[in-house]
Amino acid sequence: MQTNLQYYMTLPNINIEKIKYLEPKDYQDLFLKGAQLYSESKFIESIEVMEVSLKEYLSAEEDCRFQCEGPMLESSKEELFVAITNHFTYALRCNLNCPRKLAYMYGHVHEDLLAS
Repeated sequence: MQTNLQYYMTLPNINIEKIKYLEPKDYQDLFLKGAQLYSESKFIESIEVMEVSLKEYLSAEEDCRFQCEGPMLESSKEELFVAITNHFTYALRCNLNCPRKLAYMYGHVHEDLLAS
């Protein structure tokens, strides 16, 4: 995808200022803005932006975890307790993967985004 973007940016009739990167979520943009303010020693503004970023992140994490839940797929070949175990194992793995999904920004994973 990065190579596609680079290709289109080299075309003659493309105005680079009008290109908007649509992948980042609200909490990601706010996090980066808060980090920038922090590095500029604008601590009060940074705190305000980071608090909003945290609220947005927690909301996105809740949405991610909600998407992990769902009805159990019917399986007549398995015994009931095996099907239930598989369903809950899938939901648990999906829930545990949410922070990693949410930490993916600009093509790479920011480890422990919430902790930082």
